[in-house]
Amino acid sequence: MEKELFELARERYGVRAQVLVLAEECSELAAVACKLGNRGSDLELREGLGPVADKLIDELADVSIMLDQMKLYFDAKKIAERRQFKLDRLATRLGVEPGYDYARYKKVWNKLP
Repeated sequence: MEKELFELARERYGVRAQVLVLAEECSELAAVACKLGNRGSDLELREGLGPVADKLIDELADVSIMLDQMKLYFDAKKIAERRQFKLDRLATRLGVEPGYDYARYKKVWNKLP
């Protein structure tokens, strides 16, 4: 159903307009994230409590929807490849072997000071 809805959005508004909506939603997410980061407590960040955290969740949902649309409009395979490259790079920066079973590693990571 989502795919059909995204196709309708592309037909009605066009890809260019949807890319602009993506940019707008990302900007709104960034603004709320900064607000929460500057004003929110650690508990609010961890637990998702409070009106600012609720707004962050709304914006995350909006951006998630737009990203799903972009995967349909652009080369999803290429996006997945670049995503994996960036995950591997993050793993390397964290001292974890790329492709490692991160769930098992997390058990060790949580025991570190």
